Amino acid sequence: MGRKAADSKGGHDGQTANSFVCLERGRRCVLLLANDVRAEARFADLVRFVLGETGVPYDWEYADRAGKS
Repeated sequence: MGRKAADSKGGHDGQTANSFVCLERGRRCVLLLANDVRAEARFADLVRFVLGETGVPYDWEYADRAGKS
């Protein structure tokens, strides 16, 4: 199965972090809100667990922190 068409956006400040991913196909979304910026390291794994492979470039977005605690 190929990459799914997805929209995504993330952001953070000195303390909090957030991310959302929505899939066009199936009209499914995940919204992640964290009160600690260190949570960003788990966002890729959480999105993958809920939606499967989305094609969201977490490697690019979070560099070597993507999916790592």
